[in-house]
Amino acid sequence: MLQRLAELGMTMAERLAENPEPTDAAALQFARVAKAIRQALALEAQFAGALEVRPPSARPIRVPPWEPLGLSQAEYEAEDAAVERLGDAERLMDRIIDRDPRERLHDQFRADVYDAIEGVEEAGLFASDLPLSQIVTRIASDLGLEPDWHGLSEADWAYTDHRIRADLKAGVVLAEEPPPGWPAPPRDRPPPVARAARPPDG
Repeated sequence: MLQRLAELGMTMAERLAENPEPTDAAALQFARVAKAIRQALALEAQFAGALEVRPPSARPIRVPPWEPLGLSQAEYEAEDAAVERLGDAERLMDRIIDRDPRERLHDQFRADVYDAIEGVEEAGLFASDLPLSQIVTRIASDLGLEPDWHGLSEADWAYTDHRIRADLKAGVVLAEEPPPGWPAPPRDRPPPVARAARPPDG
């Protein structure tokens, strides 16, 4: 309807403009018609914008974290589990070193633990089926530590799986030969000492 009204206004404006000798009255009529045309067109544009059907805003698509890395979901989850096991091993060994009475050797123990864990990671053993209790026990044995797993507090065990905790407390029996790829123990390994007393966990 607004478009038709604008068209009628244009017709009237054209007829007024055809007058070879426009009078003041005709000029006033032309100005009024022109204004009416502009208003009709402006209203038409306003209504067209209000009635325009806009597509819904695109929602961000969630990209799984394994896709940017070029991994499958299973590969990503396996790597994530391996990293978690590595962190558990570091934390447990750190707690055991803290409880070792040979304080002057703590820095050396920590450096050796770092090297051992790095070697185990490079061998892919954190991503293997080898139980973490076996890994931690063998690292401690290689370093000349005799862990008293019962002596750790609840806070020390906070993030450790209960099954691993139970295995370590029960005592892990190691095979005579280390797993393939296992890092060589340090040459100047200090002799183990008697286990510390067991306070906290019991």
